[in-house]
Amino acid sequence: MGGTNVGTADNCIMMGLQIARLSEQTTEKLTRVLPAFGTAVGNPVDVGVGMLMPPQIYGDVIKILAGDESVDMLLAVTAPESPLSVKRIADAAKEIPKPLAVALFDIRGFVEQQMQLLLNQHIPAYTEAKRAAMALFKMADYAERRARV
Repeated sequence: MGGTNVGTADNCIMMGLQIARLSEQTTEKLTRVLPAFGTAVGNPVDVGVGMLMPPQIYGDVIKILAGDESVDMLLAVTAPESPLSVKRIADAAKEIPKPLAVALFDIRGFVEQQMQLLLNQHIPAYTEAKRAAMALFKMADYAERRARV
């Protein structure tokens, strides 16, 4: 997913969003949670191949990132073939005070149920990372306009 994460980060930048510079404390926490091989703790964070990772990693990473002062909102990009991982993302969303959007790769037979789980919990979910990034951009733009009023 590394390439997808980098492409999504590039799309965010092109839309006018800034990619957070993670604190040293955050990267240390991520290093303790993520396996040393096949992952990345820089932003964008890469949790590796979903089917190979313990599902709780997704929730742990979201909570760690949400705890960083420089992070205003989060975009989780994942595949729906691990329903427990998507559930952990949804569970973490309930515990963080920051907006979260989720992009699930459109894998027929898997994505429908996982999308419904997220949407039922009022978590914006998309089958394209670029659309999820656009939703976060629109949210940030709206908040900025409201702050000026």
